[in-house]
Amino acid sequence: MIQPDYWARYLVALRNTIANDLRPHLDSDLAKDQADHAVLVLNRMITDVEIGPELARLQIPRWVQLHHELARITASGTVVAAHPAPPAASASLSELDEELTRLQQFIARRADTGLLHELAEADSKAADWFARSATAALNLLESYESRLSAAPAAALQAASVNPQQICADLSAYLRRRFPRLPPDPIDSFRVVPGGRAKRTAIFALKQNAVLPQRLVLRSDAIAGQTGTTVADEFALLTNLQQAGLPVPQPHLVERDVSVLGGTFMIVDEIENALVAGEPFAEERRLRPDKSHMGPDFGRQLAQFLALLHSVPSTAVVRGAHSPSVDRHEEVRLMYQQWQSIERPPRSIGLEFGFLWLLSHALPADRPRCLVHGDFGCHNILTRNGDLVAVLDWELAHEDDPAADFGDSKRMLLDELLPWQEFVKHYVAAGGDPRACDPDAVRYFSMWRFVKHGAMTALLRHLFLSGARDDILAAGASWHFFHRLQQYCARELADALEHRGSLRSETQARFR
Repeated sequence: MIQPDYWARYLVALRNTIANDLRPHLDSDLAKDQADHAVLVLNRMITDVEIGPELARLQIPRWVQLHHELARITASGTVVAAHPAPPAASASLSELDEELTRLQQFIARRADTGLLHELAEADSKAADWFARSATAALNLLESYESRLSAAPAAALQAASVNPQQICADLSAYLRRRFPRLPPDPIDSFRVVPGGRAKRTAIFALKQNAVLPQRLVLRSDAIAGQTGTTVADEFALLTNLQQAGLPVPQPHLVERDVSVLGGTFMIVDEIENALVAGEPFAEERRLRPDKSHMGPDFGRQLAQFLALLHSVPSTAVVRGAHSPSVDRHEEVRLMYQQWQSIERPPRSIGLEFGFLWLLSHALPADRPRCLVHGDFGCHNILTRNGDLVAVLDWELAHEDDPAADFGDSKRMLLDELLPWQEFVKHYVAAGGDPRACDPDAVRYFSMWRFVKHGAMTALLRHLFLSGARDDILAAGASWHFFHRLQQYCARELADALEHRGSLRSETQARFR
């Protein structure tokens, strides 16, 4: 039998060959992005092999104890079979995963009965158990961080991209739609990394009197998980342009999916611009060369959000992404979807995030406005460190303005300037002070990580079912799921430390 340390050596050799020997010789950004994802997957595998037995020995007794404590607290009457820790020499990650799965299944059964009510009681035994369990989940997730080898972070890209075929099909389409274009009108074409449910390409046209020369193709991808379409995004961009927001100029939308395999739109390229940075702070620290945010970037973000939140919510196109007005119901429905798929290993942190959201509630009189829905530096373009455009409006909808702060505070804003200073700039630019309520921002931060974690788990489900078979989906459903769960656990620890006005609103819900 091959021992784990041998497996680790083989995996390290594969990772180093891809990262150090093969990647430098790749020509396209897309190929380099795929190599980066392969390295991310191998890093996770290496870490599991190297620290798995030690992690299991340390973690299993703690989670067995927490499981039995919850069974006693909830007085379910269910006899929970004892799951003692395995002998130190035989503990494995699979045994840890089995124990965490049993606990998640027990929580799911109790969530629809009395558990949520008990969690809403500040001084209850269940609330105390939850606080200790959340700390244990954070400890579990953070245990990996120091062992992960530095690897280039990568965006996500749709599966089965054939740039040559897309270019040929787009060229023929443009000639049909605009007969005045020259023959073979596309002068250059490249697919770029980015977007889980959308694919993006930058292309240049030959000199013509019909369209600008530098354009961007954005199209719906097969087997995406957001349920959105660029057709709605196109109409919204038109409205945002009229409101004076820095977004790409839209030119056309095509709903006939037979042309390129999905609905697509064409917009202006924002020239000489760079993506502000990687989504997660950890990846930005590993790749500082990919961070392009100047000293005034925080103030510019505050001013942009104040302007966006002043746009009438009627700018949202009917039929576009539009969450239910009842946030609790939206969370509950996503929790049902989360329970319907095979949940990733060690996903207890996300389970706790759902529990916290379901046992808390926002006041009914919160302000509402147009929000971006995925506001972060991965969707912002800069030039010389300054904000020049905000992209990817597929998740824009009418909602609480705190939703955009929840999306970005922990992942971006906190590293740019102190929160109170950010709030000062936001309010000075016309933003509503109520949008910055700490409890509401904390709620939406939790909701971001839970929601996107569940969406990434769905991507994993698509990958395991064969609907996606690319390395990019593999990297997202493993590495990025862990990152989102990690941020969720950090947010949960902060929420439990600062119990605020959400408590009374929640207790009212369960009376």
